[in-house]
Amino acid sequence: MSHSEQLVEIATDLAMNAKDNVADLERKLLAIETAKTEIEARLRAGKNALERLSGFVSMRGNELQCPRCWIHNEFIASLRPVGPDTKINHNFRCNKCDSDFNLHP
Repeated sequence: MSHSEQLVEIATDLAMNAKDNVADLERKLLAIETAKTEIEARLRAGKNALERLSGFVSMRGNELQCPRCWIHNEFIASLRPVGPDTKINHNFRCNKCDSDFNLHP
């Protein structure tokens, strides 16, 4: 086999290997882009946290409000009592984000 033919064979192998890596690289890129989007959202929430704190209302009518939903996303969300005896229980769960809060009497 000539040098020229050997180089064509090497180039063919390299091209096939590169082609085989495309799906894996696309998955990795999608994971990176997803992580970037999540980090950007957390960064925005962090930058706006103190501003949102000034607008947080812990009670709306008779309902406790979720501080996490408000601080992170500026969503109004109610908390509901959870546990075996909700009359004396001080555990609450957000109706929107499902965060749990153990509040002391």
